Amino acid sequence: MSKIEVDAIVPQSGTTLTVGESGDTITIPSGATFDASNATTTLPSTIVTTTGSQTLTNKTIDASQLTGTITPSDGTVTNAKIVDSTIQLAKLSATGTKDATTFLRGDNTFASVAGGTNTPAFLATMEAQSVSNDTYTVLAFNTEVVDTDSAYDNSTYTFTVPSGKAGLYYFTAMMQAEDVDDGERAQIVFAVDGSRNFRTMARNYSPGTNYAIFCTASSILNLSEGSTVVAQVLQDSGATQNVGYGQFGGFKIIT
Repeated sequence: MSKIEVDAIVPQSGTTLTVGESGDTITIPSGATFDASNATTTLPSTIVTTTGSQTLTNKTIDASQLTGTITPSDGTVTNAKIVDSTIQLAKLSATGTKDATTFLRGDNTFASVAGGTNTPAFLATMEAQSVSNDTYTVLAFNTEVVDTDSAYDNSTYTFTVPSGKAGLYYFTAMMQAEDVDDGERAQIVFAVDGSRNFRTMARNYSPGTNYAIFCTASSILNLSEGSTVVAQVLQDSGATQNVGYGQFGGFKIIT
């Protein structure tokens, strides 16, 4: 194989320098640098890469004519060059939990949809119960109608705030007291962790004769995890009375 060593190859003025013929392979050895930075370079219609990756700067190329991978320079891909609906969630760096219940906010965080459900929620009913005179007695609401979080115990008639469910709760209770006479009273109160909360409705009646009356109570209570709530009744008719035919319920307030 012949070898020619020269410092420069320059074509005659006004002519074109041709290196090789059709079918020849022009090889630039490893370690050599082909510097065309100061020239106007016309690329062929097909560019075949051998390394699988090429970085091109300031070139307009029909990507359909390329094989291999083109790696654009950082910050050079515009929004118009991205195909619609092709960016997947796995490519996002947003914080938070991305799932079917969250959405992506403008500050690049996943957040839960505003609002929620009023749970835990419960409702229990009762029929007849005998209560002593002038004694706070837990009302025996022993039939569950609703109990979303299994937080109501229909054997102790107690609602217990589940783990992770602390907050504001709305409670309501109602019952019927029999044979209330002149100057006698019947009252419902809520007891939280054994302490009565008197933000309820106390009823004093002076009907002049015995009547069956309905008592109601409602309140908003700020409860901690594990707090317990029962409904209690007080009647001062002077003797044991029958109460019942009421309901006791509540739910967590969305804040």
